[in-house]
Amino acid sequence: MDLEIRKAVESDLPAVLRLYAQPGMDNGRILTVEAAAQILRRMTTYPEYAVYVASANDGSVVGTFALLDRASL
Repeated sequence: MDLEIRKAVESDLPAVLRLYAQPGMDNGRILTVEAAAQILRRMTTYPEYAVYVASANDGSVVGTFALLDRASL
């Protein structure tokens, strides 16, 4: 499977939230898309910090991670 790694955008949030809704994580509780969008918008105000997604050939989000670039701090 080829993967594309790119910065997350708001339209990725439903897929990201599905990934986070795995059994055993946060007792099954997940954020709403609206709450996650507010957090993502706030995160984009920090140029050193970004959320990324890994998407498969079909465009489905299969992974996510956050990165803080301390070199620019």
